[in-house]
Amino acid sequence: MADKIYYKIQYPMKKAIAKLRKIDTDEKNIKKALENFTETEKGMVKDFIIDWENKNKEKLEKFIQDLKEINY
Repeated sequence: MADKIYYKIQYPMKKAIAKLRKIDTDEKNIKKALENFTETEKGMVKDFIIDWENKNKEKLEKFIQDLKEINY
């Protein structure tokens, strides 16, 4: 069970966090990076943020809560 959780949740989250840490928060660098994005890529980022704010964050929180309840 712990291995499944690690490979399905923790490992991808660890990789995502590592990538986010690499992002420079300097506004100029972000704008410069966005200039290189295609409109499709910009749309994908926007859709991801909207999905995360609307439902995916809640799904992850519920999943974690369910796992806690199963293990108690």
